[in-house]
Amino acid sequence: MSNSNFPQRTDLEKLAEERFGSLSASEIKFLFAAPKGEIAYCGPSKADDDPNNDPTHSDRWQPERYVRAELLRWLCVDREAMSRVDPRGIRAHAAIINGTLDLSFVSVPFLLRLTYCCFSEDVNLHFIEIPAIDLTRSMLPSLYASYARVKGTMTLQGLQTNGVVRLYGACIEGNLECNGGKFRNPAKAGAERSGTALHAEGAKVAGHIFLSEGFVAEGEVRLFAAEIGRNLECDKGKFRNPPENGAGTGIALNAEHARVGGNVHLRNEFTSAGEVRFFGAEIGGNLDCDGGEFYVPSQAGVERVALNAEGVKVTGSALFRNEFSAKGTVRMYHAQIGRNFESHSGRFQSLDLTHASAAAIRDEKKSWPEKGKLLLDGFTYSRISSGPATGKERLDWLARHESFSRRPYRQLAKVLRETGDDLGARRVCAEMERRAWAQRAWTFQPVSYLLRATIGYGYFSLRALWWLLGLFALGWVVYYHGYAARSIVPTDKDAYRSLEADKKVPEYYQTFHATAYSFENSFPLVKLGVQDKWAPGPCIQGMRQLHNWWTSPCFLLWFRWGQICVGWLLATLFVGGVTGVIRRE
Repeated sequence: MSNSNFPQRTDLEKLAEERFGSLSASEIKFLFAAPKGEIAYCGPSKADDDPNNDPTHSDRWQPERYVRAELLRWLCVDREAMSRVDPRGIRAHAAIINGTLDLSFVSVPFLLRLTYCCFSEDVNLHFIEIPAIDLTRSMLPSLYASYARVKGTMTLQGLQTNGVVRLYGACIEGNLECNGGKFRNPAKAGAERSGTALHAEGAKVAGHIFLSEGFVAEGEVRLFAAEIGRNLECDKGKFRNPPENGAGTGIALNAEHARVGGNVHLRNEFTSAGEVRFFGAEIGGNLDCDGGEFYVPSQAGVERVALNAEGVKVTGSALFRNEFSAKGTVRMYHAQIGRNFESHSGRFQSLDLTHASAAAIRDEKKSWPEKGKLLLDGFTYSRISSGPATGKERLDWLARHESFSRRPYRQLAKVLRETGDDLGARRVCAEMERRAWAQRAWTFQPVSYLLRATIGYGYFSLRALWWLLGLFALGWVVYYHGYAARSIVPTDKDAYRSLEADKKVPEYYQTFHATAYSFENSFPLVKLGVQDKWAPGPCIQGMRQLHNWWTSPCFLLWFRWGQICVGWLLATLFVGGVTGVIRRE
């Protein structure tokens, strides 16, 4: 290949010709730029937005843009060749890297920057040691970099793959930047290495991991037990690995037991088709899912898990706001949230907070799941910072629990008491007892109705006093008219004969007072001396015809007995409620 465009042949070019023979135009550009630390522009222009530099159209590129992978490896391995490469490294733009680039177990002392390039074969960087790697907007089948050690940033922005990107156990001292990348390796029947788009299990990244700004993954993104020093950024990322793709699929993002020093951002148009898993992960900042959409299709009527954060430890807040949507279960079983659990404008199909804990709740009613889709047993929190905060409003929240348990009611009552809402706390406890009695056999239901109506299961004991006052008022009406109808007579024989003969009692005898009489019969242990002196008259058949049924001596007799019994019952229930004998704290 003529090198008329490069009048001064470099020593590096001479060495390469001795080793590889005739060189392509792009290879000459490589060898000319490398000693100067410049970029070898192999395309028709230097513009990134030039369609002729788009690697997706590399099938139309001319052969002069070919660079042999062996030549690149030679520059990184041969001591004499490496000594002529500028510390700024090998930098190329819009070239075709022909063959398998194998730099495994190689210690490269300079940057490797191959942007807008098309690799014909896999790239093997296992156990490589290198200052930094930049494959921005390049395209390749698969990238293997297990246990790679990158002292700076590994840039895979806009990288397009049709196979796995494998970073198992890699150590990156800067950032892992995959913004805008298209990692496509969906599960395929009979394809051994399919189903995983990014495999970074056990990787250690001192800075951020960026899987955002148009990042697309088809297949599992596996960050199992990864250590991330700063944030895991997935804003506007698209993660797709639905369970219907085949066996072993269904997890879109797997960060089980990962340790994230900063925030986890699954927000701002983040979407997942498949389970997002943070089981047992530790997050030093917030778990932020604001505006994210999590979707896992149900199978055979069984609801699947959309976000699995079981056992997660979040130092900051768990945020599910701003039109967050989960079509599937959000499982936060045993999760520990250091600050707030926030769900304003969120949408949960099903939410499991069993044995979880949070410092505070910030939500609104429209974010609550439907009845039977909420699990709160053992969920503890210190306060309700915003949203429905009264006992009456929160009872609707508790009623959506999948099955009855006392603990959610007791927790809510505890929080309400600590905030000064004692009435709301008692209302919650009363509803707890109502639902507890409802679990028993039908034979117990009359007792439940009695306790509820009279003393609110011990939490509204004053109701018994109101019933007693009502009983007293009813008794006053009955006894007043009964006395007017002469159905209430003196208990003393002489006074009785005087009333029968003279239509009045002797002056020395206790006067009848309907108020005192009803009060004595309604309130036990109260003695005013009236009920000992007056009583319903004899129940004689002939006398019944002289009275209305409710003023007859027979009715008054039975009414008095009933009034005394009901009075004792209400008084006993009142005392039991006040002393706490009936309440179950």
